[in-house]
Amino acid sequence: MRVSITKKIFFNFLILSIVPIIIIDTYFYFKSKNALINRTFDQLTTIRIEKSNRIKDFFMHRYNYINTLSRYHKTDSILKYLNNNKLDFNSELIIDLKNNIKENIGKKSSYNKIFFISKNNNILFIDINNNFNFDSLQKESLNYKYIKNVINSSIKYCKPFIYDKKSKYLTSNKSIFIIKKLYHENNYKGSIITEISLNAINKIMYENNPHNGLGKTGETYLVGSDYFMRSSSRFKNNSIYNIKVNTQGVKEALNYKTETKQIFDYRKISVLSSYSRVGFKGLDWVILAEIDTKEAMIPIYLIRNDILFMSLVLSILMLGLVVILSTKITAPIQKLKQATDKIIIGEKGKFVNIKSNDEIGDLIIAFNKMLIQLEEQTKKLEQERKLQTKSLFEGQEIERQRLSRELHDSLGQLILALKLKFEQIKNITDTKTIKQIDALFIKIMNEIRSISNNLMPAVLTELGLLTAIKKLIREFYTNTKINVNFTQNIENKNINKKIEVHIYRIIQETFSNILKHSKANNVNLIINCKNEIINLIIEDNGKGFLLSQETVLKGNGLSNIKERINIINGYVNIKSELNKGTKIYCKIPLKQLNNGKN
Repeated sequence: MRVSITKKIFFNFLILSIVPIIIIDTYFYFKSKNALINRTFDQLTTIRIEKSNRIKDFFMHRYNYINTLSRYHKTDSILKYLNNNKLDFNSELIIDLKNNIKENIGKKSSYNKIFFISKNNNILFIDINNNFNFDSLQKESLNYKYIKNVINSSIKYCKPFIYDKKSKYLTSNKSIFIIKKLYHENNYKGSIITEISLNAINKIMYENNPHNGLGKTGETYLVGSDYFMRSSSRFKNNSIYNIKVNTQGVKEALNYKTETKQIFDYRKISVLSSYSRVGFKGLDWVILAEIDTKEAMIPIYLIRNDILFMSLVLSILMLGLVVILSTKITAPIQKLKQATDKIIIGEKGKFVNIKSNDEIGDLIIAFNKMLIQLEEQTKKLEQERKLQTKSLFEGQEIERQRLSRELHDSLGQLILALKLKFEQIKNITDTKTIKQIDALFIKIMNEIRSISNNLMPAVLTELGLLTAIKKLIREFYTNTKINVNFTQNIENKNINKKIEVHIYRIIQETFSNILKHSKANNVNLIINCKNEIINLIIEDNGKGFLLSQETVLKGNGLSNIKERINIINGYVNIKSELNKGTKIYCKIPLKQLNNGKN
């Protein structure tokens, strides 16, 4: 497809102007996107670390308190009396312990209950939420069985440890336990268990304020080693010990990896997440700070829209500038083209008067010089045309003389002999002489027919190319006994009569060469037409020849073929090898010749 130079310059300028804009915009978009994501990760990490530190501080205070309670001098007395089933809830010992607990943990406490377990598994507890009342667990109750199971499954360990298993025995699933076993000289004497409400931990973790740095979809939450939540979800109710979080972040954090990644959360929504272990000994939890990717990317989407808008404005401005520049550059070229078109259709060219101090100016100067040279060349061509016309007429005269000699030398002698025979028959009646005269008449007729046929075969003129070729093949076989395999697909093709003559003469010339030189016994003749090209192939199985031999190449037969192909603007390729035959391949442009260029 033809593309004008104006369009080429326009598109090249447009590409050179818009591509840098696209590259720069893309660079700044991804740069801003990465910066925003990194900033979001930094915010999430900061919040995660701050929440994690508060959780660690929370448990450290609870550890310190249970250690303080275990060292309280009346705790031993409580365990002794409890072991002997002689504890009075109204005794001074109980009242002092209650006052001590009130004084240390206050009214607004994160504790639910504090359990005292004796060596023989009698259990006394103080209900913090019920006015610090003391009571005992009946051995038949579910709570007793659970607490006893916790103590029995615990290892021998003097330091406090955390127990946060979910259990159907507890009245509430929102509790965890800190256990302190008491020993004296390696002899177990009892335990203290503090039941801590996860609501206290949830107050640290859960924030539903869009101005807390986590936006509308951000949250921080805790997950245990059993993959259940230990703090409330911002999006799902009753999530503690009920929502299982089996995500990539939880798995990697439980494997002691601290990362910031884009992952899918427990809602199957893409989030930016910062996660790690809480990092408190005995607390097998992970902490995650996350925000929905869609919300986190809102600023970058706004930046992207601004970039696209500015790119559109710049592109429109650049488009206008490119139109002006390309028009200015190509205007002189358009004038040159118009002047050239006039020369092509035969009009006298006019000088282009445009001043331009660049390569286009040089082109205009060269064009004006070319006009001068064309005028001079036109005069010379007119003179040569006159000479060629003169040569043509002289050639016609020479051809007439050749025909005259041929008729005189051949037909004239026969007619003279006929005249002499007629002189003889005037005086005698000789049957033999009459037969000879009849034979001479037949010979004269055949000779005239042969001369006429050589000048222009009647069958070609009257019946067309295919019939003439088939007649030629029959005559060739009759005279030489050389078999010719003929295939064609030009039966319905409208071929110029002059082209038909040239094709016929080429085949005729080739058959003559085969007869004279090849010693072949088989010839393949193929004529087909494809894509307005006539393909003519003549191949024999003769002795062949060396193409490098000048005497062969200078022979009249091959020269005549080449000249005829050249006249009809065709292409010829001759291949031959010794003892492998000869192949002549011709290509003749049918459409061009039909347009009168032959």
